[in-house]
Amino acid sequence: MEYLYSRLVDPSEYLDGDLEGLFDGISVRQHKQTNHEIVGTLRAQQDWAKHVNRLNGYHGGLGDSYNIMATCIPECLPDRLEIISYANEFAFLHDDIIDNVDRTQGDQQNDELLATFLKGAKDDSLEFSGQGIELIQMQMLREMATIDRERAITTVRAWSKFIENGSGRQHHVAFETLESYLPYRIRDVGEMFWYGMMTFGLAITIPEAEDATCKRLVRPAFAALCLTNDLFSWEKEHQSAIERGLGYVPNAIGVLMKEHSISIAEAKALCRRAIKESVSEYVNIAKQSTGNTSLSPDLRRYLDALRYTLSGNAVWTVYSPRYGPPVQSSDVQVNGAGEPARDFMG
Repeated sequence: MEYLYSRLVDPSEYLDGDLEGLFDGISVRQHKQTNHEIVGTLRAQQDWAKHVNRLNGYHGGLGDSYNIMATCIPECLPDRLEIISYANEFAFLHDDIIDNVDRTQGDQQNDELLATFLKGAKDDSLEFSGQGIELIQMQMLREMATIDRERAITTVRAWSKFIENGSGRQHHVAFETLESYLPYRIRDVGEMFWYGMMTFGLAITIPEAEDATCKRLVRPAFAALCLTNDLFSWEKEHQSAIERGLGYVPNAIGVLMKEHSISIAEAKALCRRAIKESVSEYVNIAKQSTGNTSLSPDLRRYLDALRYTLSGNAVWTVYSPRYGPPVQSSDVQVNGAGEPARDFMG
């Protein structure tokens, strides 16, 4: 891959014991124009506060050192970084709703979200009106279509599959083994959502004939992503489960503890081992795919770019206030959208 929009991050900048071995064989890259992400993220928060609900103690994709989109899709085209950052923040905001309601309410929220996306995928004009979350969705789709209509529609269809099959649909299921949990978690972590983000952000089109091949090749990458998320979000999700009175936590750490009758520390060690194995497998897949001319150029580019999602996600997660201790927003984040975050953060 040719690197036009990102810089190589020196390992000394993210040295952290928690990251040891979690993305061996992959470097970390960061988009050079992170201001686009800051603007898009804060704009999504402002729109949510205006049209849905005020935000209290909320943390999304921005961090003091690393922002999620700049590290996970470092070669995103600059003119697309703001809108995919907006979309990702919207997903975080909606995810926080799903994580804190019961199954019936969660399914209703997802069904409403899905209906709007399906409507957007079918309506060429994208001009129908709505309110609340629907209004934000349609505004987002119109912005994307203005940049690249064809890929915007492809992205919306991918997101619709994610909402239909993932997005917390099985958070109520107490999985007995990691083997049974992983297929669900891969869907729930947003395999199709991320596919839509990357294909739009990188302006690539993977032929439908390669859908099954693509899904097979990227499985270890998404296994690593969901396990990394579970490893570092355990404390947050465990606390949420306690507050909601749940007897289980939809997280790999809890599944491993139950499956093997082990402690949290032992489950985290097993989870780390599984992450390393999945990353190693995917690094080999990506390397072998580089020169495989039986694959389309855009599929090969997608497979290569996904490596940086693995390393970028790990670094962002460790430094992220979303999963770590609360931190004050940095001046550049607060002022990045032209007005203070405190105007809409309760």
